[in-house]
Amino acid sequence: MECHSTLPDSAKKLGAPGECNWRKGPQRVSLDAVVEVAIAASDSLFLFDGDAKRNGGAFLELHDLRQLASFRMSIRQFLHFSELLCEGAGLTSQQYQALVLLRVHDGPAGMTITDLAQRLIVKHNSAVGLVDRLAKEGLLKRGPSDEDRRHVTLEFTERGEELVSRLAAAHRDELKRVAPEFIASLTKVVAT
Repeated sequence: MECHSTLPDSAKKLGAPGECNWRKGPQRVSLDAVVEVAIAASDSLFLFDGDAKRNGGAFLELHDLRQLASFRMSIRQFLHFSELLCEGAGLTSQQYQALVLLRVHDGPAGMTITDLAQRLIVKHNSAVGLVDRLAKEGLLKRGPSDEDRRHVTLEFTERGEELVSRLAAAHRDELKRVAPEFIASLTKVVAT
């Protein structure tokens, strides 16, 4: 895939070619060039996505970028909390997410590995490995689908249901604790 948009002068100063070519891969840029562009940009930064030419370039003031960074940091802190909590329970974050998705699934038939892969946004074979590990830990079990014997449905074990309930409650409590910060930070981001 090639991109035929022309890069702005600020990007050219960073050492990027005038025309972007995705096939070339990442370009090395000197620290001096980055500092020079940062000084020239003063208190404004240009952030360009792949559609910069079409949308006129995404332009954010430095304070707007700081608000985004602050909100992202709040999210990252919550995710770090989640990772530590899951690790303490012997799970990865992805395993916890899989268990939550299984718990909230309300389709007419049981959740299949394909359903799980789609909801986790992972490849089917990655979901198979994830399910294998959760089954080995005794947190879920596989069973034949009532609708299609070629498919396998996933079900909680008692241990799995108890664990996900306990972890979900702890996540909810943490969200309640950090909600004012999240809301304030998000409000600042969307207000600009």
